[in-house]
Amino acid sequence: MSDDDAWFAARRRPRQRSAQPITWQGWAVCIGYGLLIAASALVMLISWIAATALMVPGTVAFVWILSRKTRRGGGKD
Repeated sequence: MSDDDAWFAARRRPRQRSAQPITWQGWAVCIGYGLLIAASALVMLISWIAATALMVPGTVAFVWILSRKTRRGGGKD
């Protein structure tokens, strides 16, 4: 992956790794994930199984997108 198609920039701090959105696509993914978690919280009032069925694949997809669209580098280890 080249750096120009990255949606997130890696950030490294002591004892912490994170990614920060740097494009509108990155922000859209983060907002979408936040809405998914909020919807899962509402669904949890009805059924924790249904909420889990929303959260687990959504989180896996979010982490996968982060791993594919994050610019490498970001500071010293």
